[in-house]
Amino acid sequence: MIALSSMEAGCKVMVDPAKKEVQLRTFFFELQILSQGPTPMMCNNQSGIKLVKNLVFHAQTKHIETQHYFIREKVQSEDIEVEYVLALDQHADILTKPLGKIHFNR
Repeated sequence: MIALSSMEAGCKVMVDPAKKEVQLRTFFFELQILSQGPTPMMCNNQSGIKLVKNLVFHAQTKHIETQHYFIREKVQSEDIEVEYVLALDQHADILTKPLGKIHFNR
């Protein structure tokens, strides 16, 4: 899939973890392990976070596919809480991109 904006890319990145969160919640519910509050989801794309938290449909977001509004539904139902994290604090970067020595050691 090709994202037409960084906002759309931010939403696309949040789709798979949101789906996994739903699966895990269902699994834990079947094991009678009840979740305590929303699952935190960290994202470094502020426009993507604003899109999933804002309930108003904007003309600029018409091109974003329906599946990406799945995240918005999960935020509304308080299953997921999307939080902003600085790009420098993304711990997964060590697995996904080359880092300089300072960032790698940190």
